[in-house]
Amino acid sequence: MRAGTAPPGAVPKLVRVPAPSQLHRTGTRVLSGAMVVIGVALIVRSLAGAGGSGVIGVVLGVLFIAAGAGRLWALRRGAT
Repeated sequence: MRAGTAPPGAVPKLVRVPAPSQLHRTGTRVLSGAMVVIGVALIVRSLAGAGGSGVIGVVLGVLFIAAGAGRLWALRRGAT
């Protein structure tokens, strides 16, 4: 018998799946964190480029950071 195979007649173990609310919370944390990172990257890229659209990049970066941080804050307070 190879390693990792069950003997004949054995009942397979069930995998525990997280509750849908836990999956939602985790997904919200990940996507909100990504929004904050994208916002920081937009600001850095806009300031480093110093092109004509620098102001737009900074404004969008601030808005991304505010949206991501606001969602994380709301999640922490218990709002969904």
